[in-house]
Amino acid sequence: MDPRRYHQPVPEAAFVIARHQDWATRDFAETLRYELDLQGVPSSVHEDGFPLPRPGVVYVLVAPREFISLAGASAVPSDSILARTVVVSNEHPDRVAQGDDVYLDLLRAAGAVFEVNIRSVGELHRKGVHARTLRPGYSKPRDHYDADAERPIDILFYASRSAHRTAGLAQLADTLARHNVSLTIADPAASNTIESATYLGASKYQRLSQSKILLDLHAEATPHLDWNRMLDAMHCGAVVVTEPAVALAPFTPGQQFVAAPRESMRFVLEQLLSDPDELARIRSSAYERLSSWLPFGLSVGVLRAALVELVGRPIEDGYALSGDVDATEADNTAGGPANSESEMRDTVASVQREVRALRRQLAALEIDQASESDGEDQAHTSPAWEARGVPQASVLIACGTDASRLSATLEALRNGRLADIELVLAVAAGAQEAHVTATEFAQANPELAIRIVQASAVSTRGALRNLALEHARAPVSVVVEPGDIPFRHGLERLVGSLNGMPQFALTYSPVGILAPGDTRGRDLTGIWGWEPTRLRSESWITTPYAVRTRILGDTGGFAEDVLLEGVEDYDLVCRLAVAGARAQLVSEILSMTRRSVAVRDAPLHGERGTVLVERSAKLLVGTIA
Repeated sequence: MDPRRYHQPVPEAAFVIARHQDWATRDFAETLRYELDLQGVPSSVHEDGFPLPRPGVVYVLVAPREFISLAGASAVPSDSILARTVVVSNEHPDRVAQGDDVYLDLLRAAGAVFEVNIRSVGELHRKGVHARTLRPGYSKPRDHYDADAERPIDILFYASRSAHRTAGLAQLADTLARHNVSLTIADPAASNTIESATYLGASKYQRLSQSKILLDLHAEATPHLDWNRMLDAMHCGAVVVTEPAVALAPFTPGQQFVAAPRESMRFVLEQLLSDPDELARIRSSAYERLSSWLPFGLSVGVLRAALVELVGRPIEDGYALSGDVDATEADNTAGGPANSESEMRDTVASVQREVRALRRQLAALEIDQASESDGEDQAHTSPAWEARGVPQASVLIACGTDASRLSATLEALRNGRLADIELVLAVAAGAQEAHVTATEFAQANPELAIRIVQASAVSTRGALRNLALEHARAPVSVVVEPGDIPFRHGLERLVGSLNGMPQFALTYSPVGILAPGDTRGRDLTGIWGWEPTRLRSESWITTPYAVRTRILGDTGGFAEDVLLEGVEDYDLVCRLAVAGARAQLVSEILSMTRRSVAVRDAPLHGERGTVLVERSAKLLVGTIA
């Protein structure tokens, strides 16, 4: 478009972005810059706050709430600068309704406000903000459409975590388990500036181009669709399957995308994946409607007009820019404590360690009284154990006194697709019910390689696992807890992924949590990718997981300390991280569980936390509350 058609001078658009602002925000800003450039508007990007005002420059602030949260309220400039600012927002209507004063004051003072979400425009009007709609659409940089492309991924899901979304994924787990699925769940509290194990950046376009279906679940119960994610999918040829939503024109359900309530979504997914022709029809219709009916340049033309209008506003004398975006506090150079105080602290810490050691010895007294060493009585070895050579994987199961969930776990393992395995069950001393359940299962399935060993002394779960580990013959050990119900392909994927990636020591996956007495999941755990620093605040890796048997032995196996009962998995992955080993998330739901597990805060408090830090000091030091 020839800029000479406009009588007003063409401004320069100065995009203001906070450091560490979300990659998606930056990507959207780059798309805006591309479309403005096509309309003769030059632009620049500034990460150190608002640049000094000068004639011919108008500011563009994208995602103002995120900017304020990262840069601070002090980074908001004076009203004279905001009067020359176009604000582009993409807020959920509920968040707009709960808008804070700093955010709303910024919008009210801005020269022009554009909102991506149509429903949020109405909420802003009710808050006294005259906002206009900026409807994203087709843009050439996002076009990766290939009607004939191979699409090996059946179902793709990528979004930030919310309770509503993880509950929906857990409810669909059995359907997702039957297909090739890729799940990437981002942490909404993290600054997702780059590609990571839990966040898709630029690679989302390649992933979408390889996917038959993009599964979209709303963040909350309200019918709010992520418009940009839907458009990205259409740009790449992935068919969108979403929950019912509003304000979706010019797209029609059943024609350019599929909408289904959560209760029937499993049937919709199965039907679509069984009908390639229907997928191709929707894919083609969506791309045609997007590219011919919804060019982004139309909306950007309205934004361009706003820029032209604002460039004529005067620059007031005595303008004020607020403090630096990235202002940091001066280093504290005060001298350290006197040597005597330091020595006293060292002495106190030494005494505290001795006291903790004595307490652990007292807590373990019952074990010591039962036996001077952890021995075992071999209760049962199946005929297939001796006949089979070294298997592909050894499944380690520690069986405590509660055997109510053991049968379902053993049945799931028996029905799994990975046949080249052995089961090693370590049964706690006195756990008669678990002993009977395990033995009856072994006798009823003589074709399975099973060894059952029973501890001769009262043992912690870690000690039972180590007892099972002593009998493991495979190069890979799969740790399973009673109550875990792996899908038929679950162990196959975990072990296969580990075997295919020699650089990793452990593989794990998201696990669906079953509601009591229900066959449908209610939540997910184990969703984050491998980020060792996250272990300082969260414990999220849970069974089942696969780990190299040699590395497991080299790191000392599982914690047997009574203070670490119940956090053996967390302790193990922390020690693996300290040793420089890495774990890999397999981005599929490979198991359900009836155990009470969830992503939880790292257990770094009290005596237990102190012991954990002592065992993994390089990673966890300084994190005890």
